[in-house]
Amino acid sequence: HATDAMRGDAAAAYRIAAPRVAAVDTTGAGDAFNGALASSMAQRRDAGFEAHVRFAVAYASASVLEAGAAESMPRLGVDDPRAAGGAR
Repeated sequence: HATDAMRGDAAAAYRIAAPRVAAVDTTGAGDAFNGALASSMAQRRDAGFEAHVRFAVAYASASVLEAGAAESMPRLGVDDPRAAGGAR
């Protein structure tokens, strides 16, 4: 990555481990990750990319705890994935 494309981060790439969860249904987990990443980047522009990725990982991890794709998506403020180690 070019230095100017790194958005002020210290690294060009990150490897973020997902928390261990008792997955029930992984349908929609990738969509949950992508949506959470985009949402975090749009709402918290001052945060570094690593924080956005950590939030998205926590959100996607929480999205697999119940059956169904839409039904299992965490609701921020109610089922807040940040409590599981995501960005604050």
